[in-house]
Amino acid sequence: RLLSRAFAGRKYKVHTAAGCAEGVAAAGRLRPDCIVVDFHLSDGDAVDVCGRIRAAGGTRGVPIVVISSDPDAEESAYGECRADKFYPKTGFLSDMLGGIAALLAARPPGRSRYRR
Repeated sequence: RLLSRAFAGRKYKVHTAAGCAEGVAAAGRLRPDCIVVDFHLSDGDAVDVCGRIRAAGGTRGVPIVVISSDPDAEESAYGECRADKFYPKTGFLSDMLGGIAALLAARPPGRSRYRR
C-alpha cells in the first residue's frame, strides 16, 4: 500500500498483485513500463518472477526493480534475477522513485503508455 500511494502521488498508474503467479499473469496482460517486486513473496521469490517475466515475449525488456528487507538478497537480485535495480527496504523510497523515473526516461520514445 505504501508503494501504491507513493507512486500514485507521482501520477504513475499502479497495478498490484498478491503473489508470484498473479504478478506474472498481470505483467503479461498489462505490459507495464516497469515492474517492482519484493524479493520474498508468499508463493515464491523474485528469482522465479523475474525469470518468467524475462522469458516472456511481451515483458522481456521491461525494467525490473527488486526490493527486500533481506540484505543478502541484493546479490541474487542482480545475479539471478537480472534486476535493473535493487533497493533495501530501509530508507529506499525516495531513491527508488528517482531511479525508476530515470529508467523510464531512458526508454525509446513511444514505448510508454503512461507518464514519463
